[in-house]
Amino acid sequence: MPREATVTPEQTFAVADALQAEGIRPTLREVHARIGHGSMSTINGHMQRWREAHARPPLAQPILPPVLQRSLMDFIAAEVAAARAPLDAELAEQFQVTADLAAESERLTKDLEESTAAVAKLEAQRAAADGRAKQLDLELAAAKADAAQERQSAEAARTELARVVVRLESLGQLQSDLRAVQEKLEQERLGRAQAEQRVAVLAARQKDLGERFAEMKMEVERANALAEKARERVDQLTERLPAAIENPRTGMASGSLPPRTGAAPAVESRPPRR
Repeated sequence: MPREATVTPEQTFAVADALQAEGIRPTLREVHARIGHGSMSTINGHMQRWREAHARPPLAQPILPPVLQRSLMDFIAAEVAAARAPLDAELAEQFQVTADLAAESERLTKDLEESTAAVAKLEAQRAAADGRAKQLDLELAAAKADAAQERQSAEAARTELARVVVRLESLGQLQSDLRAVQEKLEQERLGRAQAEQRVAVLAARQKDLGERFAEMKMEVERANALAEKARERVDQLTERLPAAIENPRTGMASGSLPPRTGAAPAVESRPPRR
């Protein structure tokens, strides 16, 4: 609710003086209506100062004769009776002013309560707006981070696309290189098959040579055994030979030297296998 403009004492005094000059009694309602705005309680305070400034000074009490005093008392009573009516009217007006001030005070109290409630509501709305602003700041920061990530992803995608384009452009050269590699692999496969065949032949020859080596080893062992027996027989004959030469008959008669029935047995041998 908009706040009423403040009424100054000068404005109140000027309006009261103008009403009095026009012959109108300057009551609170008349002054408030003539001003057209402001709080009645404020104008009432100004009007009390104005009344104090315009109050009549007390008169000195005269000393009069009794007859004149009675006449004066009667006159005063009549004047009081005549003046009581406007005083009663003024008192009634003051009661009305008091009621109006009470009503205005109640209205101002209600306005203050409404203003307090509105301020509390605005404070709550401001707190909610602050919270929403903070949430929006967080969402904005997250959106910026997502946008940066998307830009990086897009840049990576563009880089990969450029690589793919380069690869596609060099696809013809890659196909030529692939054919050359395939031919080379075919040559290596043929060479490997030939090498495997040679390895198989060499393995068969190695096996055959192993068997022949085993047979030759056995023959050598048998020949060594026969040679050992022949050396033992030669040693025996060598030991007996001097005695036989010195007394050949005795030796022959005693049978020291056996008669030669033939040549010494030859070492058994076999032709090498081919």
